[in-house]
Amino acid sequence: MLDAFASPDLQRIRCAFEETVTWDPKKLWQDVLRLSMDLTGAGAVGAFGPGGELEDQLTDLPAPRLRGLDGVVARVLKTGQSEWCGNIIVYPLTYGLCVLGAIVLQVEGGTLQPEQFARLQLVLFYAALFLAAAKWAEFAGKCPPPSAAGAIDGGGDADELPGFIARGITMKPVVDRARRFAGEDGVVLITGEHGTGKDKLALAIHLLGPRRHREFHEVELTSMSDLLEAELYGVAKGYATQVTAREGHCQAAGDGTLFLNEIGELLLPQQSKLLRLIQKKECTRLGSTETEKVEARIIAATNRDLPKAVAEGRFRPDLYNRLNVLSIALPPLRENRESIPALVKRFAGSRPGLIVDPEAIVIFTTLDLPGNTRQLENAIERLAVLGDGHITAQLVHDDFKLPGAVVSPEGPLTQRALVKQAKKTSLIASLARHDGDLSAVAKELGVTKRAVEIQTLEFGLRASRKPR
Repeated sequence: MLDAFASPDLQRIRCAFEETVTWDPKKLWQDVLRLSMDLTGAGAVGAFGPGGELEDQLTDLPAPRLRGLDGVVARVLKTGQSEWCGNIIVYPLTYGLCVLGAIVLQVEGGTLQPEQFARLQLVLFYAALFLAAAKWAEFAGKCPPPSAAGAIDGGGDADELPGFIARGITMKPVVDRARRFAGEDGVVLITGEHGTGKDKLALAIHLLGPRRHREFHEVELTSMSDLLEAELYGVAKGYATQVTAREGHCQAAGDGTLFLNEIGELLLPQQSKLLRLIQKKECTRLGSTETEKVEARIIAATNRDLPKAVAEGRFRPDLYNRLNVLSIALPPLRENRESIPALVKRFAGSRPGLIVDPEAIVIFTTLDLPGNTRQLENAIERLAVLGDGHITAQLVHDDFKLPGAVVSPEGPLTQRALVKQAKKTSLIASLARHDGDLSAVAKELGVTKRAVEIQTLEFGLRASRKPR
């Protein structure tokens, strides 16, 4: 998804919505189908509302195919997960945790190529913003914002960022800072463990800011050679025999956003060469004496503890001070379990036809995932293959070699119920590990002791206190 957002497709799709899409909910579906057809190459068939009603239809299907389609559409609207019906894909249109409808596409060969699927996700991302705003306007009798940019910047849930899932109170400071920093031009430093989604948060900040139509250029500093200056700043003509003059990453970013990923991996000599870029937004190509202004906005990220690295002499304090102006700390997934159901839904949605049982999602929310969202995404991919397109609670339980037996809840669970059950499960396990020591439980779960006391009462648990 990152590559799709960073590609020219993003600007093309966004401009298409801003310039042509109507705010009338009744006409919006036709624009969504047309754009889906134009930008993915698939044949647009029809669109269905949240109640299963046919909103619009561009292509007629043979009667036998239609008979099997109604049930598929009903399941997609209920589960929020895409399904295939022969060479027909039914894909949900979601906003937050709400399913606003579904579109039906006829795909040649019965499969979507990765680039087609990425474009479809982008189309439906903007379509959901427009449809949600249009429905609100229709209900309130007011005029919606004039552009999709307004829908992103000011509308939607407080925990919505483009392409980045953030749920619950733990992620609220992250979302608040991302929105606040997006409009600024200073350097942003994102810190967090491996796999927490630092690159996706950087992209979300870019998409929320005034440079959203410009280039988002990512540089993986861990792959940099000793010639950091040549790769980052470029090489001037005539630098050396048989060396071709070329642009560096700074020039390639233009006046967009330059994302320096894993900046904490640079050695001290390389850090000194980076200080001028961060401090003055200037660079000099290798073999040149002319100074060039860097027009791009700079966002940096690292999984390292930079204050500790500074104290140990492994990171320059002057560079750290320049970086640590607008900073965002991303919590690990074990402290952000409320985002797991939505993340599972996002990762499962990238595999058409994959079904994830609610009981399986409950187990996902209780897992210790040191690899964070990256590990969760890899697990979904692995289990989708092992389960032949159906991820059950038993499959997750066995794959992660969890103790005990799987207990299936009665009836369907809402997202709120999934999170509540996950909290109860993790609390029971932690109380057992620490013999009811509430302080130890609070430390392990990353919450206050008072929060643990409230949860034990809420779930009807009895915590035995350690003897003094």
